[in-house]
Amino acid sequence: MRRVKLYHLNDDGKWDDKGTGHVSCKKILDDMCFVLISETKGNERLLCSRISQDDIYQLQGDTLIVWSDPETSIDLALSFQESEGCREIWDEMRIIQGRQPDSQTIIAKNLSPKTDDSDSEESQQDDLNENELPEPKTKNLGSILKSINTMDRYTVIKSIVEQGYLSKLFDVFETCEDVEDISSCRTLFNIFKNIVLLNDNTLYETIFSDEHLMNLIGVLEYDAGLTGNIKADHRNFLRNVVSFEEVIPFTDRSVLQRIHQTFRIQYIKDTILPRSLDDQTFNALNGMIYWNNISITNAIKDDKNYLKQLLSELKSTTTPQDRRRNLAKLLLEYTLMFKHAQGYLKGEVWSKLREHGIFEVVQINICNQDSSVRHACSELLSSMMPGPDGDLVRHYIIMQYMHTKTSPFLINFIKGITDETELGIQDNLCESMRLLIDSELPSAHLKDLLVMFYDTFMSDLVKPLSRPITDPSSVQSLIRVLDLVSFLATQHSYKCKNFYIEERLVDEGRSLFELPTDRFDARRDSIDEELHRTQGHIL
Repeated sequence: MRRVKLYHLNDDGKWDDKGTGHVSCKKILDDMCFVLISETKGNERLLCSRISQDDIYQLQGDTLIVWSDPETSIDLALSFQESEGCREIWDEMRIIQGRQPDSQTIIAKNLSPKTDDSDSEESQQDDLNENELPEPKTKNLGSILKSINTMDRYTVIKSIVEQGYLSKLFDVFETCEDVEDISSCRTLFNIFKNIVLLNDNTLYETIFSDEHLMNLIGVLEYDAGLTGNIKADHRNFLRNVVSFEEVIPFTDRSVLQRIHQTFRIQYIKDTILPRSLDDQTFNALNGMIYWNNISITNAIKDDKNYLKQLLSELKSTTTPQDRRRNLAKLLLEYTLMFKHAQGYLKGEVWSKLREHGIFEVVQINICNQDSSVRHACSELLSSMMPGPDGDLVRHYIIMQYMHTKTSPFLINFIKGITDETELGIQDNLCESMRLLIDSELPSAHLKDLLVMFYDTFMSDLVKPLSRPITDPSSVQSLIRVLDLVSFLATQHSYKCKNFYIEERLVDEGRSLFELPTDRFDARRDSIDEELHRTQGHIL
């Protein structure tokens, strides 16, 4: 029977009776909790305390469990009516923590006559050497966990790093897993989770090395908080489900190892231990990922042939479509990798990319039949347009126009906006177009660009205004063009107004008012106001 009384320790050091009810271990949202339901007040919940993975609970006598709740800082006690109920709840709590059920041992010790024989075998086993961790054996796992939680942090880290301790612990894990000792595997989960939470770079270099990383992920499959299956399936997912394709081989093979390591650390942070990490450890793992990305970025940048081959194949018209898709994804992943790098590194990488023809790559592939390729190009434009790189795009367009009186880059850019059926791609392109022609941004080339834009290319941008609406994609295209036209009207009032009149955009815009849908209301109002002001000004 699990009938208990709940007590709170008050400020005077006395225990206050908070009620009687029946206690159980239940999953509340994502956490396992002690839940106590009153026996006198219907289904009123007297207690809902999350079961901590830390060793904060004491089993006193044979009917009392005492702890200090880390979330409320309240000292709590459950006083059981029957010893059997106390043992059941204690052992269930230990399993949830990933520890071995030990109520019988503790109760037997609590109820045994006191002895002065401090040299007994049990006392010797429980004594912890303050200067080193217990020997990594299955029978010592509970002591190891307690030592990691109570010993000096520096001493724990030194013991783990300098004594080959991790390898021995992983050997213990392999043995426990082979004999299906789930309880010990769950204790090992808590041991390694706490090792990760030690937040030490030297320790991380060891535990996240190629030698140990997959073993660590294996241990972390045995989270006692998981429901359903006995363990997770992370190793199978990483080895057999996730696929990595080396689109262009790396000359420096250490880059490949760094890529795999980065992905797996990210997986541990985001998928395996997201609820267990404190802010410091979360930031430390993010820092490892960041510096790995910087290392990979530099290695690829400094490789004489890697970027050259990547962009050359994307510029070639003979590259097979499947190959082109993978190359485009690779280029996008590379640019995202150094997105948050320091300015000097970003500048060096973009310089390399321009040297090998990044603008031509976008020009050729932005209207590709494969949406993955177009998406990569739209993301590249989104990365290039903000800041000084945007002015280099403007300069590239102007130089094309000066030599050929046209700009294939800008033509395909506009075609991507007007003909695109994927809304995410179209949004990226529209935002990049806004940045390209935004008169409020500092630019040495904007004035020349706007002249050629309105003289030669603006008519292509507004073509959807005269097209019949045949399907939802044409509606979305029209909405985005109207947004751009409204933006242009506020940015370049004189040039835009003259274009409105010369191209009879006033009539085209008013014809939109007859469309039987309210999706255009905001755009119509904006354009209509500008068109009326335009007509009045010109007349």
